[in-house]
Amino acid sequence: MRSKHIAKLVDLGNAEAAAGNHARAIALFSQAIDAGARWAKINLGNSYEAMGRVAEARREFEEAWEFDDDAGFNLAKSLLSSGEVERAAAVLDQLSKAGYRKAAYELAWINYEAGKALEAESLLRGVLAEQDFVGDLAAGVLGHWLVSSGRSDQARPLLKRGRDSYDTARVDFARLLLSEGHVAQGLKELRRGARRSEANSIIVLANYLARHHAVDRAIDLLRPLADSGDAYAAYNVAAYLSDEKSELASHYMRLAASLGDEWARQSLREGTRGADSTP
Repeated sequence: MRSKHIAKLVDLGNAEAAAGNHARAIALFSQAIDAGARWAKINLGNSYEAMGRVAEARREFEEAWEFDDDAGFNLAKSLLSSGEVERAAAVLDQLSKAGYRKAAYELAWINYEAGKALEAESLLRGVLAEQDFVGDLAAGVLGHWLVSSGRSDQARPLLKRGRDSYDTARVDFARLLLSEGHVAQGLKELRRGARRSEANSIIVLANYLARHHAVDRAIDLLRPLADSGDAYAAYNVAAYLSDEKSELASHYMRLAASLGDEWARQSLREGTRGADSTP
């Protein structure tokens, strides 16, 4: 009976947290922990974090990390969110060495953004062995890094593997196919990404269509994305609209500028329409 009562408290806490009622969730998780459910400390930490009670969240994560590596990972993410990169990296390094692959993935990004590309690549290669989402994600990211550094020949199998987990990998893979003359295959990849609502695929596909005399189709692809708040798409809609629709073009140019697109802001300052801004 006691264990059922504890489980019910945690279930109720999870339901309250999912509904955004974190104060109530904290009370329920605390009751469960007091009754012996130490494993609920990570749940308690998550609700503290959601309420901005960072010190209390980290205390719970640190205590839960003794028996739950997910808590250590949440501690690292909390540190990263407040810019404490070195402390986060130390936690992630410890987790990574213990075989926690998501930590190795996050640590790879920290190294890459710090200019330590070789260390970052090594970490991702260590994540690739398992055929799961994390492995596929690592493959896509590593493939993108290789393309960015001019190693497209090494990137191809990684991009192909990771394209459903990391949408930038799909765009890179499609561009490789297009550059090699495999137009049908390249467009098939971009259309698959567009069906999955991947913004990068939609923008690149639309720009390809516009350059091949299918401007109306390009605009149709871009407008829903622009209306949802994508600055690149808004700018490109403005660029592709005809002079007969100058008022609508101006609307999208202003929208792109308000969303932070620098090309749109420059176009408004200069009074020009601009060219497409494929990411």
